[in-house]
Amino acid sequence: MKLLKYIIIFSFCSATNGYCQSSANDYTLENIIEIAKSESIANKISVAHHQRNIAQYNSYKKLFLPEISFTSKILDYSKDYFSVIQPSGTISFQSRSQNYSTLGLAITQIVPQTGGTVSVSSNLTRFDDFILKEKQYNGIPINLSIRQPINAYNEYKWLNIIEPIRLENTKRRSVAELAQISLLTTKLYFNVIEGKSSFDLSEEAYKTFQRLLNEEKEKVKFGTTSLNKYSQIEIQMLDAEKLRNAALEDLNNSIVELSDYIGIHISKDNELRLPSQLPEIKIDNIDLVSSMEKNMAEYTEFKIKALEAQRDLEKVKKEKYKINVGLSVGYNSTDNHLGNVYSRANPRQSATLSLNFPILDWGRLKETAKAAEYNLKEVELAIESDKKIILQNMRRAVNGIEYSIKDIEISRKMLEIAKQRYSLLIDQFSTGKITVTDLINSQQENNVANQSYIRSLRKYWENYYELTVFVK
Repeated sequence: MKLLKYIIIFSFCSATNGYCQSSANDYTLENIIEIAKSESIANKISVAHHQRNIAQYNSYKKLFLPEISFTSKILDYSKDYFSVIQPSGTISFQSRSQNYSTLGLAITQIVPQTGGTVSVSSNLTRFDDFILKEKQYNGIPINLSIRQPINAYNEYKWLNIIEPIRLENTKRRSVAELAQISLLTTKLYFNVIEGKSSFDLSEEAYKTFQRLLNEEKEKVKFGTTSLNKYSQIEIQMLDAEKLRNAALEDLNNSIVELSDYIGIHISKDNELRLPSQLPEIKIDNIDLVSSMEKNMAEYTEFKIKALEAQRDLEKVKKEKYKINVGLSVGYNSTDNHLGNVYSRANPRQSATLSLNFPILDWGRLKETAKAAEYNLKEVELAIESDKKIILQNMRRAVNGIEYSIKDIEISRKMLEIAKQRYSLLIDQFSTGKITVTDLINSQQENNVANQSYIRSLRKYWENYYELTVFVK
């Protein structure tokens, strides 16, 4: 599914109080969305979240590079008395003044395929006895060691499976968050447009009734109208004034909400224009499941949840028996002279095999494994449920696009008719051909038609930005 060219649906500038008249203070929906994508707090949070996740992924990749480490203890000095047991069994306290110094250098490499580690290291220790004025060196010029767990849980294997998917999820989530910013900005944008429309209509009604009241006032002087009719118009004028004040308050609130969200100041002097072009989306033969798998962050999140549950199950099952093998070969030596430690080093080898398994745990590990299995099943069922909800929302948005196009055309025709009828009835009222009630009903029809038209446009754009997560 891909975006097609922009098409002009129809012209509605005159039908909606001149929202399409361009000026230096105008903003379009696209303008406001682009501002929100760069200036809003929501976007800055999204960018920070994305950068954090990228840094975490880079940290994971560097985990498998060789690590070079240096260790040292330059000073470990002590001066005290210690007890020495004599041949007679008595204790003699003797003084000592000594220092230990150590240096070490190691290169360590993780083996992700097996979960083991390989390291090459070199160490040197110096001992100084300041009372006897002696020093001694002990060193391992080079040593190669391997540490390998047998049939154990391999954390690195699961990292290599999950982290690339998590990186893809980070990219998709950034796109989804921009789409969410666009959607919320659209809602706030149309809140202002609806508020401005309500204010303009109520202002127009107030001025109309004010003009009609002045006309009726003149008629009262000449006795060509009744005080009852005059009072009806005055009541309607005052009601229109109340509605105008309430609409102004709502408009100001919606402007503040939009300004706060997008990160720049919007005032009543800025005109927000109704979109004059609607992006058409080709929605025939949409493979919703394929679109979700290719584009949605939720899909990669589902995969991560399932893999993490599988990982936890494997970890529990392999914790029962722990077998570790260690092998080490190298050279070491001790001497009073530093050079001899390296020139007269002797071969050294070591091997270790450790076992750790429970003899009696009252079935604790078995029950823990069962809990992990049930958790995996629960995660899989929850994923299936969430997929269905997402597909339902996608179908609703697709259907909403189709119905909105029809609804916009119908609403536009209704607005044109209501506006013409209202204008005609105003003139007829001035000549006494209709009652105040007829005029009020026509005014309400015009208001409803105006708001209905704006809401039909709003629905289209909201559905459009919901679908932009899937449309590439």
